Amino acid sequence: MQMLRLQLKLSHTWHKGGWACVWRCAHLPLLLLCESTCSPSLLPFRSLTAAAIFLCCLSPSHIRSKMASGVKVADKVKEIYNEMKVVKSDAVQKKRIRLVMFHITGGYIEIEEIFREEDLEGEDVFQFFLSKLKPERCGYLLYDCHFSTKESGIKEELVFVMWAPETASIKLKMQYAASKDSLKKVFTGIKHELQINDLSDYGHRETFAEKMGKNVTHLEGKPLNC
Repeated sequence: MQMLRLQLKLSHTWHKGGWACVWRCAHLPLLLLCESTCSPSLLPFRSLTAAAIFLCCLSPSHIRSKMASGVKVADKVKEIYNEMKVVKSDAVQKKRIRLVMFHITGGYIEIEEIFREEDLEGEDVFQFFLSKLKPERCGYLLYDCHFSTKESGIKEELVFVMWAPETASIKLKMQYAASKDSLKKVFTGIKHELQINDLSDYGHRETFAEKMGKNVTHLEGKPLNC
């Protein structure tokens, strides 16, 4: 196989995020040649293939952080999370937030819709949550899930969900995947995190309950296997 030579100014590529071009070519046997202007600290890499440099120097999380740097989290998102995380004992139950939907717009992750207990009166909250996972569009959701186990009474725990259906465009799925870490940094202390690509993943009460923990008997007041 012919050896391909690529003349790169590694100091520039390293600092300006240009490693993506090496990554795209990582399946080819590339020999990188350092220019005399290259930073001395990078000289040991001159005999490595592009694939080796990628494996040694980068990780997927590094790439994601580069990609996600353009999307910010709106202040209102932080405020609504704090409200959901700390439910005051004297809070009116009907005003309790049960589900929040977020979307990316104008370079920010913003609140799209908020559903409180009073909005879901008479609803199966789990089925209502599933009904908000629309095909051909991605989104983030914060779900205040109520469930029971054999060992305890009702538990109330937050679930962070990224919805990225297979039917959505590749561009949209990449945007939401790349921006996910920005939101996770705000949602500190979240115990449960799910990525759902199809309703067959966690679209049944039993499979969703498994993610909540062991010995779950009821989800949103409904017994399992019923």
